[in-house]
Amino acid sequence: DMMLFVGRSLNNYGKKFQFYIDSYEGSLYQTEFEVLKVFKTPNSDKFIDIDYFQNNHLYILEFKENRFNKN
Repeated sequence: DMMLFVGRSLNNYGKKFQFYIDSYEGSLYQTEFEVLKVFKTPNSDKFIDIDYFQNNHLYILEFKENRFNKN
């Protein structure tokens, strides 16, 4: 699903698809995509302040204190 998502994004938007990645919502075979920008500082909307992109249906996990934690 991820490769199909990236391939479609490259096909639709070209090499700069990250600027449009949050406009795609949809589901593929096993995964739903609703990509959100997560900013370094709250209430910011500048592209330079983006810390990372997160699929609202999948969470970034970190391993801390012998367990997985959702950021």
